[in-house]
Amino acid sequence: MPRSLKKIIPKEIPSEYTARKLQPNNLPFVSYHQLVREKEHPYPNEITERHLQCLWFDSSLRPREIFTSKGEKITVESAGEWNFGPGPDFVNARITIEPQKRKLHGDVEIHMHPTDWISHKHDKNPLYKNVIAHVTFYSGYLPPTVLPPMTVEISLAKFLANNPSFNPADIDITAYPYRAITSPSPPCRPVFSDMDSKTTKAFLESAGKERLRRKKTVFDRLIENEGKENTLYNEIFAAMGYKHNSAPFRKLAHIVLKEKSGGNPIVAYAILAGTAGLLPKNISPKWDNETKNFIRDLWDIWWHHAECMAGSILDKKIWKLAGMRPQNNPLRRMAAVATLFADPSRTLDTILSYPENDYEIWLKNIFKLFMNNSFPYWERLLARNSKPTEKPIAMLGKERIIAVIINIIIPFIMACEKKDFSEVLEKLPPEHTNAITQKMTNRLFGRDYPPYVCSTALRQQGLLQMFYDFCVITKTCDECKLANATGICSR
Repeated sequence: MPRSLKKIIPKEIPSEYTARKLQPNNLPFVSYHQLVREKEHPYPNEITERHLQCLWFDSSLRPREIFTSKGEKITVESAGEWNFGPGPDFVNARITIEPQKRKLHGDVEIHMHPTDWISHKHDKNPLYKNVIAHVTFYSGYLPPTVLPPMTVEISLAKFLANNPSFNPADIDITAYPYRAITSPSPPCRPVFSDMDSKTTKAFLESAGKERLRRKKTVFDRLIENEGKENTLYNEIFAAMGYKHNSAPFRKLAHIVLKEKSGGNPIVAYAILAGTAGLLPKNISPKWDNETKNFIRDLWDIWWHHAECMAGSILDKKIWKLAGMRPQNNPLRRMAAVATLFADPSRTLDTILSYPENDYEIWLKNIFKLFMNNSFPYWERLLARNSKPTEKPIAMLGKERIIAVIINIIIPFIMACEKKDFSEVLEKLPPEHTNAITQKMTNRLFGRDYPPYVCSTALRQQGLLQMFYDFCVITKTCDECKLANATGICSR
């Protein structure tokens, strides 16, 4: 135990000494379950944060009566939408607080212990600024300045213990969030339940072609303003940033677009890393010799360009570096684009060399182009401080390459060559399932949806387009044109 706590925590705590009697202002940020063994619940080791997420989301599992830590009764008007991305567990929740009938609209975060909010550094993360309810299993308090203003604290342990029939083992956590999404049935689902498989496929593919047409229109404008080579460079660069770093990657692309690397990927990489502000300024004695030599080689190149780029170097703070998959590390992704665009004309020629009636050869060439690695240093490393892998690692994974082909390369070629690529998308496997496609398949077809719904890239694009055409622009399902559609089956 840290010395600073020995003076605060008594050797013995009376059994009647409960969390409510502790004064948070006189204690450090220590969760109360560390001070008091809560005896009112029989299953502290069986329930997890995932169980709590299911409890909050599913009204059939959620306790009928819930109170805040201050004793105010809570009515959950809407648990919110299950968030598959970064940030709070649920977004767009609505709750009413008695007795003043105070209504709150915002996000909900779930934890086992109250101080998980601090240990997970949510108090310093702007993604959590709209949280209205901090729901935990164990009871306890946080200082008011730690949570966003107006946030209520809710502990579920006591309410679950009052329900003798509750057992966490009865919750199938693998079924969520889909089980709760499917009940009640959204009004758009009957439209598709009346369709046969052939009509369903045709409808989804039609929506996918519409999405492809709109993307092609965007590329028409970009190519007209910036030219083919610049457009391809900028858009693939932004895609390398994935969703967390696409904005700084795009900014970096515009800065270094005119820089010449002489067709040398190492020179291109040094310029990119230096301009991004991510090239380490000092050699750490903890690094292995390979890393030290690699960074020195990059500095030997970068210092020739640093002075002329001084006014354009990005602030390191704009990059999201923590809490992401090692494959998405910006420095690794920069190595990939340095390999791709050290010689931009070669990359452009390979992408535009689509052979008529033989897309498989073209796809193999595209995959080979994107998986090429000009950096021996990155062959067995995902990040600078990671352990080397047993087998070599491609610069980009197959799923990421498929996403780039679907969202950038195909609409780009359609704009350049005026070709129809819908047949290719019908045969191309879909990109990695994301939160939107998961949401749409379960909303339109239920939890046990037929596999063919999203088995091709074109149908998956159709699901995405339907989300933006219907779910995004309407406030409620009752106003949705799709839910009120008639005669689709006969079209």
